[in-house]
Amino acid sequence: MTIQVKEVYGSRTISIPANGTMGAKRVFLVYDDTGAAITGSAALSAPTLPQYEDGHPENRDMLAIGVSVEANNESESVQQVEWTYEGAGQITTGGDYNATTVSTKGSFVDMFRNNFSVPGGVTTPAASDIGGNPVDAAGVPISAAIAQCQFGLRSPFSSAPPFSIINSFVNTRNSRWFQGFPPGMVLYLGVNATKTNGNVWTTVHNFAADELYHMRQICARGKDGKPLLTSATDADGTSVSVAGTVYFRQVFQQMRDFAYLMENASVGSWTPTGIG
Repeated sequence: MTIQVKEVYGSRTISIPANGTMGAKRVFLVYDDTGAAITGSAALSAPTLPQYEDGHPENRDMLAIGVSVEANNESESVQQVEWTYEGAGQITTGGDYNATTVSTKGSFVDMFRNNFSVPGGVTTPAASDIGGNPVDAAGVPISAAIAQCQFGLRSPFSSAPPFSIINSFVNTRNSRWFQGFPPGMVLYLGVNATKTNGNVWTTVHNFAADELYHMRQICARGKDGKPLLTSATDADGTSVSVAGTVYFRQVFQQMRDFAYLMENASVGSWTPTGIG
């Protein structure tokens, strides 16, 4: 007993509807070479049939997205399987992003001051005091939430993505406007890539936009490593010790043009609200 799969000659159809998304269908006959009847589920498990997200043999831009099975009208021992394909972007060169995921949330960071001034040079901020109101306790910062937008952009590849190039972008910030965010605000986190049975790669690029441009507050310290303190007046008039000089440091100083990751979609614009 061996299950056979034959594609119906002339069954391949390709269509381009009004929305411009190319689609296609392929029809297969699946049967047992002994003539015994087989079930629809057995037919779907035939090893040589397409699988979900396999590329179309004539156009790798189209991926298998759905399947149906029914008994053949001419023989009870034959099942007819129809696979549906849909365009998935220009995958020959990595393609346009065809899907986005967006998540905006608070990210907790150490904070010595609120109502501070964000410096103009966010790549190499000056070692000068940022002003604002002290919120630390004797040089110990509080944990405060800042707005951070994380998003992923998906692009299918017909072959393995250029990981050596992609790796050089990890932990770099955008040198130009990107997805509605100004230069320096977006950090490239890396990539997730999977390959289906049809040798089609799906690659998801991950980014994080940070309202502080990924800078973080630090305080001046003495030779002994302890914070240099000064006196301040609390809300109730009590004299307290706080960090004397607070400034920003940028960990991710390298900038890259993310257009080379084939950016071609928008998750909208986002204006940082600041912390007050």
